[in-house]
Amino acid sequence: QVVYARVESATIATDCATLIEVLLIVNPTPQILDPTPLEVCDDVSADGFAQFDLTQKDAEILDGLDPLQYVVSYHVLEDDAEQGTNAIAVPASYTNTTAFMQTLWVRVEDTANGCHKLTTLDLVVNALPVLVQPSPLE
Repeated sequence: QVVYARVESATIATDCATLIEVLLIVNPTPQILDPTPLEVCDDVSADGFAQFDLTQKDAEILDGLDPLQYVVSYHVLEDDAEQGTNAIAVPASYTNTTAFMQTLWVRVEDTANGCHKLTTLDLVVNALPVLVQPSPLE
């Protein structure tokens, strides 16, 4: 859309003014999906921490969008995701920092126009089952 701006002096009392055209362009934000939680089993330490490959969720989040046109990044803080800073350096090998359940922020940015959209990804570390030694079967 084209809008017009009129500029005139606030200090000089004349009828002189300048008009300019301003072209407004609204680019769409990426249409992404909220991903299902990424779940893994706890390791033998049973402490609620495990290693995740966050990139396993890229295709689900993009939902058919061209991965060559969109950059997916993962962030611990919402503000970092909004600003596009402090992305998780190695998303294919991330260890959660909150035991058993952590929510990360996901930023998807369109490389063609710079527009972005945020969503969240829940990381779930499932506890190992508790084993009980059965009594001998005779």
